[in-house]
Amino acid sequence: MKKLHVFWLGVLLFAACSDNANEAPEPPVALNRFADTTLQQIYTHQDERNTAALLPYLSHENNTYREAATLAFGSVQDTNVIEQLAPLLNDKEEAIQKAAAYSMGQTRSGSADGWLQGALGQTTSHEVKKVILEALGKCGDENTLNFIISFATNNDPLLMEGQMWALYQFGLQRITSKEGTALAVQMLDASKPYEVRFAAAHYLARASIDLKDHTKAMLQHFEDEPDIMVLMNIARALRKTQGDEVATTINKYLRLDTDYRALVNTISACHSFWLKYDEVNEVLFEMLNHPNTQVAVKAAEYFAARGQEKDVERYLTYQEDSIHWRVRAKMMEVALDKCNKAQRNEINAIITSLYENTSNPYEKGALLTAMSADTANRHFVAEATFNAKEKVISTNGIEALGLMLAKTQFTNNKLIADTATARIFLPYWIKAVQSGDVAMIGSASKYLTDTLYSYNTTITDDQFLKDALANMQLPIDIEGYAQLLATIDYFEGNTTPTPVPDMMNNPIDWELVCSIPEDQQVVINTDKGDITLQLMINDAPGSVSNFIRLIRDGFYGQSVAHRVVPNFVVQDGCPRGDGWGGPTFSIRSEFGALRYETGTVGMASAGKDTESSQWFITHSPTPHLNGRYSIFAQVVKGMEVVHQLEMGDRMLGFEIK
Repeated sequence: MKKLHVFWLGVLLFAACSDNANEAPEPPVALNRFADTTLQQIYTHQDERNTAALLPYLSHENNTYREAATLAFGSVQDTNVIEQLAPLLNDKEEAIQKAAAYSMGQTRSGSADGWLQGALGQTTSHEVKKVILEALGKCGDENTLNFIISFATNNDPLLMEGQMWALYQFGLQRITSKEGTALAVQMLDASKPYEVRFAAAHYLARASIDLKDHTKAMLQHFEDEPDIMVLMNIARALRKTQGDEVATTINKYLRLDTDYRALVNTISACHSFWLKYDEVNEVLFEMLNHPNTQVAVKAAEYFAARGQEKDVERYLTYQEDSIHWRVRAKMMEVALDKCNKAQRNEINAIITSLYENTSNPYEKGALLTAMSADTANRHFVAEATFNAKEKVISTNGIEALGLMLAKTQFTNNKLIADTATARIFLPYWIKAVQSGDVAMIGSASKYLTDTLYSYNTTITDDQFLKDALANMQLPIDIEGYAQLLATIDYFEGNTTPTPVPDMMNNPIDWELVCSIPEDQQVVINTDKGDITLQLMINDAPGSVSNFIRLIRDGFYGQSVAHRVVPNFVVQDGCPRGDGWGGPTFSIRSEFGALRYETGTVGMASAGKDTESSQWFITHSPTPHLNGRYSIFAQVVKGMEVVHQLEMGDRMLGFEIK
């Protein structure tokens, strides 16, 4: 009899996801957890940010529903429910205790601090304690930081890991202490578990701290660390150390045949202001020819930041076809930026020739950026910007004009107000705002708010800004709309920001969700090979179903990797190819208790609940994105292809397996 009841329950659940419940149902196969209509309701309330509808589920007798509702508040992020979530820190189910700690941390509210500290002393589960410790790092203040540092871990791996993630979360808030930093350095010792070293290294790499008193220890840890994921973050942290031995270590390491990600982060360490140019420039010149494009691009970025006039002729040698176009364009920018007046015409002619002889719109955009080093190029850049057929060129062009003006602000490293030059650029900003193009509007309106030039006293009528705002469409133009709205507030002297209107987000398509198996994969065919994604329908039904719908609609037909940041992300899904585009709808964020690892696939956004079509894949773990960007898939095959993708590479097809 019991088996019969289970059978008919399966039939009813399957029928709830069928096109027509009156028709004879197919065999009752639940493709994913959302055959359960109660879970559908909970996720719908989460998607709608409906706190009132979610609250009753926090006391539901069913553990699955109670956990789902508790985790839902990690996306809702309503600070008013902290008191209702707090009792769940002592729930009979460990999974729900962890969910409550996570969601309370997601509020990033100080009012959660006391509840979390209290629960930390009551629970016996070290897994729960670890989650609570990290949540305290999101919600606490300086006093909480001191509590975390003095917290007795007794060398327990889970507690030490939680302690380090707490320090990391404090570091993201720019709350640090010398004692906390010293503790993190100690945790890099090879005797500590990998997870502890991993968390400590991320804190040391990202937090705004001074490590010069720990230089010897950091170099020793750099030499001893066996795991590349930990090593790359120690490498990045070296920029905060100081001493001649640092340059020696960097020079030696950059000549090793090792993981490109560690090389990228080691090059980042060279940007430190105290590290002398002559101590590392030779090895970085070698890196410009590195077979891995990301390493070469990162080396070029170093010269953009630290280059010197004495090496201008040497920079100019990197214009050959054998050099990757991103490196070539950046080195021409460096040459123009560092040259003397007598060299400018020659270098401008080289850059102009490169621009006219390439058909690659991304290279053209990079060369317009290179021209920003000389205001004499403003006419050429403006003409290219406003006459471009490809959006990526016009977007780079307007940003190049902004860079051009910004570079006139500094004389002998002192900020000055060159108002005469600013007036010359004003017609460009007005024309861009009136262009109707979201990228040009967003960029130009930002430049108009530069208080250094007081454009708000020059322009007496801001009607052109209001006209542009009236013609923008939400949610597709959200990023430009928000910036333009802020610019209007600036011109009208509004000290209280005008809120962006509520957007109509697409609801979750439950019929589509119920048709997606929990083992659903998508194969992306690229210029460099195939990438296989494992979709996470049980964790992010809205994001996954949106992705599937866009694929089926042909939205991603031969899309382009429009953004590649060395050892960070590859980003795709913009129909414009410049990062400013998307469909005419948006979806809401789904912040599950998941973490960004190597090959994690997330939804790009311009802020919470603004996701649409753009997505990205991480090159390596990126914990600062955790709980801030929706995770909906994971690369399970073809990660070597992801590492090879470059800006402008095409996605030739998306196959739903």
